[in-house]
Amino acid sequence: MKRNRLVILLLIGIVSPTFAQLFSRDVNKILASKVGVVFNHIPLDSALSEFTKATGLRFIYENNHLRDLRVTLAVTDTPVEEILDRLLEQNNLTFIKEKDRLRIIAVYKYSGVRGTVTNARTGEPLEAVNVFLQGSGYGCSTDHKGGYEIQPVAGKKYNLIFQMLGYKPGRIAIDLRKTDLLVQNFRLESNVLEISGVTVEAPRAIKADELSRYSIRSNQLSMTASQGQKDVFAAIQMMPGVVATSEMKSNLYIRGGNSDQNLLLLDGGIIYNPFHFSGILSAFDVDAIESVDFFTGGFPAEYGGRLSAVMDLQVRRGRDHYTGQLDLSPLSVKLLGEGPIGRRGNVLVSARKSYVSAIARTIGDRVEPDFSDGIAQLEFRPSAKERITLSGFYGQDQVRLQKTREAQDLQSENLSTALNYHRVFNHKVETLIRGTLGRFSTTFPAPLTEAAPQTNKLEDAALQASVSSTASEHLNWKGGGQVRFLNIFYRSYDPIVTEYKIDQNILESAAFVQSEYHKNRWSMQNGIRFCIYDSGKDLSVEPRLGVQYALYNFLTLRAAY
Repeated sequence: MKRNRLVILLLIGIVSPTFAQLFSRDVNKILASKVGVVFNHIPLDSALSEFTKATGLRFIYENNHLRDLRVTLAVTDTPVEEILDRLLEQNNLTFIKEKDRLRIIAVYKYSGVRGTVTNARTGEPLEAVNVFLQGSGYGCSTDHKGGYEIQPVAGKKYNLIFQMLGYKPGRIAIDLRKTDLLVQNFRLESNVLEISGVTVEAPRAIKADELSRYSIRSNQLSMTASQGQKDVFAAIQMMPGVVATSEMKSNLYIRGGNSDQNLLLLDGGIIYNPFHFSGILSAFDVDAIESVDFFTGGFPAEYGGRLSAVMDLQVRRGRDHYTGQLDLSPLSVKLLGEGPIGRRGNVLVSARKSYVSAIARTIGDRVEPDFSDGIAQLEFRPSAKERITLSGFYGQDQVRLQKTREAQDLQSENLSTALNYHRVFNHKVETLIRGTLGRFSTTFPAPLTEAAPQTNKLEDAALQASVSSTASEHLNWKGGGQVRFLNIFYRSYDPIVTEYKIDQNILESAAFVQSEYHKNRWSMQNGIRFCIYDSGKDLSVEPRLGVQYALYNFLTLRAAY
């Protein structure tokens, strides 16, 4: 029938076979070109064949998938991509580009979108950005790491909108028909607004979904200082349940526990001594830290090995443009550099060195204290759903003594390296694989007390894996395990040449399962952790139970074990 034909109305006229072959080298140009078609209830595979003959477009599909499918469409002066969309959506199909070909696939009935919103100038994650799919009624706000997730929603095309006071609104067209989860990051540009003064009044309402957990962002950390420098632990000292020995020290005593009963992680690697000069100053550069998750008790089952509290620090990712920073303080000098590596990578390096020893040497003091530390992170993103980071930390303390003719040093070194691989499979499941190496050592020479010198060393290597899933709107769960190898070395001897020595290897294995449930006024966080020490000789079972109920907006009852 004459009506069952394809009419190509290109702006330049009729397409010759030679021109079609040249034109087919660039699929994007073909999809953007404007044509006209007249189809009247013809088989879909016949329509696709006509497209191939006229434009050079090649399609991949299973014949049985298109069997008995027919299409009807009559348009003029319309982009090829739009025509294909309208033809395929009649049968709940769509296409994805594979090099120089188009693959016909079924439309995903349900899909989702997630990503991170950052400041376009600084690269810092933005919290409390309103993100929503225009016209769908679905949306959310970004968390303290700038992350958002909207799912499940119908698989179709949307405009994704980003709005935040002080920033220009953002908009991007997305297509959720072709994937079960789209990862879409966005950068908002700041916008200066001139408005008249306003007064906003509202009753105070604070709701915490997790028991005894506090999340502290980098801008909050920058507001506190110790010894004239910005300090991570000076901010934590202000949290409920935290006690400091004095204003001169950053040691943390949390809910009655000792300072060595706190678990401190930097991108998953254990830091055994996070202080300089026995607690006077933090060993972390605040400008290199993105956030701190601080648990004062009742922490989840994924954390173990400590009794008092958990501090989980995340290193900030490098910005998308090159920048540097040089800081001078009463105690040290700091240099920070960051920037992109290609299109898929970022790097951040921070190094700090004190000059107290130079001042002490100048005034003739026989005690010359010195410290240095550094943090670095290399990030690589193989795909939109994958992220690999390599993080490192180094801290050193040294006190040079001039008590005898030959100077002696008290030394302390702390080293940690963490390799993290994070992958998102879909809007419900994601996984994290982590490998860490750590080393902490101290040396106390004999001239300090003219007694027994000491050498202490602790080395560890660990492999961890975890899987988290969103079971429903109210229930999340997470499970995983780890294997950790420890070497503990201690040596001491007295003037009578009596030597004391400990050199012990320990293998520690652990597995955990935990869940979070939130509905109406109830929140529950439960889990269990199994730990095996020294090749199965000792088994520890650690149940974790937590529940909270919001009586009012200003009053919440909580209990944890």
